[in-house]
Amino acid sequence: REVIEKSRSFLPFDFKIRCATINKDAFNNYHHAFLVPDEGFSHLIKLHDSLYSGLLADNLRLDIDFIPHVGVGNDESSRECQGMVQFWNNQDFCISGRISKLQVVEFDFDTNILRKLEEIPLERPYKISGLPHS
Repeated sequence: REVIEKSRSFLPFDFKIRCATINKDAFNNYHHAFLVPDEGFSHLIKLHDSLYSGLLADNLRLDIDFIPHVGVGNDESSRECQGMVQFWNNQDFCISGRISKLQVVEFDFDTNILRKLEEIPLERPYKISGLPHS
């Protein structure tokens, strides 16, 4: 219910990814190569911030920057990882997509099973499936 309520004001939006960046992992010695959106970035940030307000606020990791991304590689060597980033940034590429729904999932760490609990279209009005209405 919380995710449905917090995403209610969002409509589907497009994104375009045209560049890569390097990110130092906060918890180990790895560096990561990320493909990051330049179009749609602000929509992703605002959706993220909305979802992590209210009941989910205690789950927001303030010790890690939120960077919408697709991970394409990592390495303990920052130079190697920067090489991956430079490879991507030397290409004329564009990955386009549309965010039109959210999925609420549950991951069981003991069994490594991911289970979809709810699929929420970014459209108004949305009716909750499988949950009692209040």
